[in-house]
Amino acid sequence: MSNQRILWNVVLADHHKPTGKTTHWQDGKKIRSITQLQIAQIGADPGYYLLYLDETGNELTDTHHETEEKAMRQAEFEFCVRRGDWKTVKN
Repeated sequence: MSNQRILWNVVLADHHKPTGKTTHWQDGKKIRSITQLQIAQIGADPGYYLLYLDETGNELTDTHHETEEKAMRQAEFEFCVRRGDWKTVKN
């Protein structure tokens, strides 16, 4: 999306195992190929989107959160991503 601003990025490593606490679906099939996460703001929406990407950087799905911190906590809940794992994205 052209009106999306990526704030944070993390490439999932071996220690970022899916916890199994959530399941994401696309076109009726369970998504299994999430390899990267991003936190973005889109347009005038004051919230934050946690974007789930595949190995080629294509967005598979997203979740919406009221704050940046809540988006990061969701990533920790799902993939054990810690605050220090995130890399700032320069826009």
